[in-house]
Amino acid sequence: ITRGTKLMSFAALEWASHKKDAHPFYIDTEHEELVFIKDSETHAAPFEKKLKITDIVKAQGLEIKLKQSNPLDADLRATLQDLLRFCVQKPNALSAVNGYLHHAHEAGVLHASRPLNDDEQKIYGFFKDLGKLRFVDGRPEFVSHDALLWCHGLWLEDYALSVLSNMKEHGKCDDIMGSFEYFPLGDPKEKNEMDAAFAAKSRLYVIECKTQNLMSKKQSEGSASISYKLEALSSKTGGVFAAGILIS
Repeated sequence: ITRGTKLMSFAALEWASHKKDAHPFYIDTEHEELVFIKDSETHAAPFEKKLKITDIVKAQGLEIKLKQSNPLDADLRATLQDLLRFCVQKPNALSAVNGYLHHAHEAGVLHASRPLNDDEQKIYGFFKDLGKLRFVDGRPEFVSHDALLWCHGLWLEDYALSVLSNMKEHGKCDDIMGSFEYFPLGDPKEKNEMDAAFAAKSRLYVIECKTQNLMSKKQSEGSASISYKLEALSSKTGGVFAAGILIS
């Protein structure tokens, strides 16, 4: 099944070791060591370099184009944390508001449907306090198309980046990155997008953010599809040791 590629690789390494004095080594990311292999014997040395996200992704033959990298200030992060808590408690209200914003985006307009209850009004109120919309005759109108898109889900990406920033400050990870595109080296046309990522102990963790209740029966099929896609993308961008994280 494997066509013997592993055996051939070991044979090539052994040949290089004896003929070219090029000794193979292995990066043990869990113990942060370089393990050198010579004549069936091994010895380890500390691996002091912390691989950055770009290092890991480039090792997979990919380039990165950063789209967003500025963490939130403390006040904005606190407001989004309050919004997140409310949405967790009131997922139906968030689903309804997302539907209103989706229709507005598809129609190319800056106004959305009026809230039908206090919970939907509360979510709109958060966006109003953040300067993203105003109410005109009781109907929410967004200050720009970018503001509408931000309220439609990008706010969760911003919040995730602020959490990653806090993790880095406390030494929980080595590198962080907000929304970015990645593509094969020299071929920017074949690009994909990731919402956020961080590196810890030279391993890559990629993040997908969805402002949906993926635990509901209605969204269960979509949740499985997102999970499979995330697993494939994490492996593609970070290798076999990478992992995907879904925030919903």
